[in-house]
Amino acid sequence: MSEFKPTGKQKALIKKKESALIIAGPGTGKTRTAVEKARVEVRSFDENSPYRVLFLSFSNAAIYRLLSSANIVFSQNEKHYLRFMTFHSCAADILKNYGRFVGLPHKIKIMDTLEEKFIAFEKGWTNLDKDYYEKLQALAKTEGLLAFSVLIDFAIKLFTFCNNIREIIGHKYKMIIVDEFQDSSEEQWKLLRLLGQNSQVIAFGDPNQIIYSSMHSATRRRFEEFKKWKQIEETSFSSTNFRCKDDEILLFANCLLNATPYNKVENSNVHLFELNYRSKLRIRLALIWKAIHEQVGANQTIGILAPTTSIAEGVSVSLRNPQKDTKLPIPIYTRLSRDQTTQDALFLALAAIRDYAVFRDKTTCRKAAMALLAMDLTWNTRKNLSLKKIKTVTDLLEKCSNTTNTKLYNLMNSIRVQPELDALLPDFVQALSEISEFHTTAKKIYSYGYMSLESINSIDSQLSLFDKIRSNRQPKGLEGYAAGVGKTHSLNYHKAKGREFDFVIMIVDPRGESGQVSLDEKRRLYYVCSTRPKKWLGVIYYKNQLGPVLGPVILPTGFSNKKH
Repeated sequence: MSEFKPTGKQKALIKKKESALIIAGPGTGKTRTAVEKARVEVRSFDENSPYRVLFLSFSNAAIYRLLSSANIVFSQNEKHYLRFMTFHSCAADILKNYGRFVGLPHKIKIMDTLEEKFIAFEKGWTNLDKDYYEKLQALAKTEGLLAFSVLIDFAIKLFTFCNNIREIIGHKYKMIIVDEFQDSSEEQWKLLRLLGQNSQVIAFGDPNQIIYSSMHSATRRRFEEFKKWKQIEETSFSSTNFRCKDDEILLFANCLLNATPYNKVENSNVHLFELNYRSKLRIRLALIWKAIHEQVGANQTIGILAPTTSIAEGVSVSLRNPQKDTKLPIPIYTRLSRDQTTQDALFLALAAIRDYAVFRDKTTCRKAAMALLAMDLTWNTRKNLSLKKIKTVTDLLEKCSNTTNTKLYNLMNSIRVQPELDALLPDFVQALSEISEFHTTAKKIYSYGYMSLESINSIDSQLSLFDKIRSNRQPKGLEGYAAGVGKTHSLNYHKAKGREFDFVIMIVDPRGESGQVSLDEKRRLYYVCSTRPKKWLGVIYYKNQLGPVLGPVILPTGFSNKKH
């Protein structure tokens, strides 16, 4: 990290001893300022001080940005006095030490969303049950298994009913820094008020990055409540953008947000690409990618932002697997942004299939069905858990395993003699693609590309490999997801929040956008996407299909939403 040279407003915040609500736009240096403020604060602590500085965020991507900064800035001694947490990991940490005071067992275990699916299958629950949340709360008290969704609620109850514990923990955190405050939920805000009652709280927020319209009024109310809580006024932050030095990119982003005409400037770092047909998207992306590599270098990060996950997946597959007769037929490997549990779900399903191939009994067959359905739900988040499908998939497994002309039959024979499970992943995906129930999931896994699964010998034990792996898993997502390695990423607009790239290519396709989303919400989403680049922004759109956000910006005269 280069030497930090704060602006006047940043210096004032670093020296400030009172709480503050900072209105800060994207790239204005709020993370750098927060890091510097924390560093100054911990350096003021005496040796063996009981105090700590707490970084809180709802956003996994934001947490990892902060951790990345801290790894460069702070010494080992300074890191000792810092805690980087999501709201959920903070609640989990509190409950591990004090959960018994709200009826939890002395030993608790945090379940991630994948483990929650396994438990629900085993208990005969579905997430559509009216009392599903109450069942999760009861599970926490009786078995010490805590789903993410109950963590903050239990922490709030602890602080509400045990004032002494709240004061002990609150006293430890002399300063609390909250990143992306505009995206905090109502229960996260309630936890912050209880935890930070006697702390200096510095909250950074940007109303223009409240993507969802349903949250807008509630978030504005929380801003007002924060000011009243700490008896302060909000403070505007630096207008300088440290992420992107190109004023033209920021001007274009503001045009998208405010629906004002954009006057293109020659040789600027905002480029607009009009396509006549969707079939031309792959070649245009490949040409841009090639130009970046040749003119700037292969070490640049590139973000390809699409309206939907489906379009992002299609982009990834087409770039990686060019047609032989296409122009520029070089394969381009992109990294798709996904929940970390998707990879675990895939591995566990393969392990369960291995167990069924070895033991061939009803117990392992049912576990294999459960693991396959959990995997399917993890890769297809819009699906709901269905208990009826367990029998359907169990019957399907029994049938396929005894039918010699199926890919699943061949996989189950191979898995008995192949010691490395990850070597069988391609065959597993092929077997899934043959089964109608999992065809969509197979396509999604294929679009993800290469995955390195943990190497575990599948024939070193007669024990259930599925149970072994499952019991040794650590919950994913509690501390935030890893942003992912690699130089070229393909992701949907919403997942771009909290990320940054050297080069950004926005694909504008109104056909992929929901008609239920308000225009203001779409504008804020476009604004967030267009503020992700550090160096260059490219916007690809289709002729006569600009949509209600881009249309008024680049074709303001006579623009009609009906025509586009």
